[in-house]
Amino acid sequence: MKKIISILTVTVLLTACSKSDDEVVTPKQVKTYLKSEAIDVFNGTTTFTLSSNYTYNSQNQIIGIEETSSDTYYSSNKSYTNFVYNSKGKLESYQLQYTVNGTIYNYKNTYIYSPEGVVQEITTTNLATNTITQRNTYEYTTNGLIFRYVQASGNVGQTNIYTYNGDNISQIEYKNQSGTTVQIQNFNGYDNKPNPFQLRWASVPDKLRSINNCSSEVRTNSSTGAVTTTQYNYEYNADGYPTKRIDISSGRTATWTYEKR
Repeated sequence: MKKIISILTVTVLLTACSKSDDEVVTPKQVKTYLKSEAIDVFNGTTTFTLSSNYTYNSQNQIIGIEETSSDTYYSSNKSYTNFVYNSKGKLESYQLQYTVNGTIYNYKNTYIYSPEGVVQEITTTNLATNTITQRNTYEYTTNGLIFRYVQASGNVGQTNIYTYNGDNISQIEYKNQSGTTVQIQNFNGYDNKPNPFQLRWASVPDKLRSINNCSSEVRTNSSTGAVTTTQYNYEYNADGYPTKRIDISSGRTATWTYEKR
């Protein structure tokens, strides 16, 4: 199961409630949120487009994501519903419902936080059978994070080790079930503009992301030594937010639209 999920802009209203002519009115800050997204995805055989639309509550927290894939085989309508937040505004759970080739799937993801308020674990429950199908655990290090995908059996299926340089990911090391490194991915050439994925997942803490946009990704296969490099060009709007990302070699694109609230 792929969890595709998303978030964007934060709106602010202008308060103008004067008690006297001399009162100074201070406008509230208006923030930017992600409104829609379209990404060309390569599934190993063909390229298809995944389109997403986002909705928010009055606190500018994400409450819904609707996604549609254009791929003929995996043709699907996906909706993320029932986003539940706790009293501190942290995401408590969300229900994911999606359809693939006419079959409907329903899952619930529940967040477990440490006393310090950081995510320690996310459990995924199949609502059709009311069984836990997987757990994602998070171990925080001085300069990164260790993510573990734990199968229903309790075995660790995959481990990803994230290393950060400031607020941006510099490297991800992927390990298989045996603990053997299978791939290393390096991220280079960050700009100083906001990352749309950062906006998209601002209140969904299981999504690891950088705050800026990298211009190149280098993947190294640990067993063969094969190296694959992906380079990106970006287009920005007047506020400095990326509106389009172009994969230079393949031509695949990602586009974003925003709203201010």
